[in-house]
Amino acid sequence: MNFTETHIKQIETKDLTVEKVKKQLDVFKTGLPYVNLKSAAVLNDGILQLSEKEKCYFLEYYDNKKEGLDILKFVPASWCSD
Repeated sequence: MNFTETHIKQIETKDLTVEKVKKQLDVFKTGLPYVNLKSAAVLNDGILQLSEKEKCYFLEYYDNKKEGLDILKFVPASWCSD
């Protein structure tokens, strides 16, 4: 894929390179391999529990930095045990 100068400038404003974007586009074209999970992540096995002090620290850190961030929505996958 050939990018215009406008595209390249836009890519660079996102702290990316044309090469990185081309690799990302290849992932869309080829897809990702399936992963066989051993088990769901649970507390102390893939999930960490923060102390109240840590929660306060990270909440304050986020509040102080969020104006300068490009915030994305994260939707975790759900797990159902049938």
